[in-house]
Amino acid sequence: MAEILNRHKTGSADFVCGETPKPYRRNIFARYAAGELQYLVNVGVATEGFDEPGIEYIIMARPTKSRALFAQMAGRGTRPLAGVVDGLVDAEARKTAIAASGKPLMQIVDFVGNAGKHKLMHATDVLGGKYSDEIVELAQRHAEKSDKPVDIASELVKAEREIERRRRMREEAAARQSLKLRSRYSTSKIDPFDVLDVMPCREPGWHKGRPPSDKQRALLEKWGVPIPEGLTFVHASQLIDTLIKNREAGKPTFKQAKCLNRYGLQAQTFTEASALMDQLAKNGWKP
Repeated sequence: MAEILNRHKTGSADFVCGETPKPYRRNIFARYAAGELQYLVNVGVATEGFDEPGIEYIIMARPTKSRALFAQMAGRGTRPLAGVVDGLVDAEARKTAIAASGKPLMQIVDFVGNAGKHKLMHATDVLGGKYSDEIVELAQRHAEKSDKPVDIASELVKAEREIERRRRMREEAAARQSLKLRSRYSTSKIDPFDVLDVMPCREPGWHKGRPPSDKQRALLEKWGVPIPEGLTFVHASQLIDTLIKNREAGKPTFKQAKCLNRYGLQAQTFTEASALMDQLAKNGWKP
């Protein structure tokens, strides 16, 4: 990482690790404290006990399951500048002094998901500015489940697709439910027994469950009567008998009764039904 940083700004970074000789390590620390180095890249050296109040940014590139170690690493940047809070014992006074100092805050950039695992700032919060909270939270949960470093940008894209997939599924489910409800409503409105205002009769045992004959079906279809699922021979006969009696009595046809029922209207005769339907037609089929 130090090499990459130096490509962009020569001499801005140096690197220390456990194998770095102590004299060389002390020299690097001194140069960093003096401001000669902008970046100090380390592995397992400046994570605990390293005290440099001037640190304003911490870039985390190593994952850890240890909450204590994460807190130690984050703590390297929480030191206020020298002399800023000396003699101040009140918390509000200390915060005010820090806010007015040359280092009012510190920032952690977490590239490996430590902050999410330990309930602190997460890389998804840094990279997820254009995404909704729902997407950022889902990406963070996915990152937290992984024991290996993850590509947060990719996780955000995956989370966005997942949220969109869930949204489509909810919309499709709602559409299916709405269609089902409309279907039930429609079925109840065109139930032939409801339209004719008759109750299905009791079926005698020897005819119970017998399906309608082809002749019965043809006659009902001719008169515009829908054939409900499960209609039996006995009930088909009852419908046909009722329709014949209504026609002989000058009552509305099935189609007329069905149309008027849709608008909450009723008629006693064929002529009255025709007049009501003519009026509906003139009103643009508005009641």
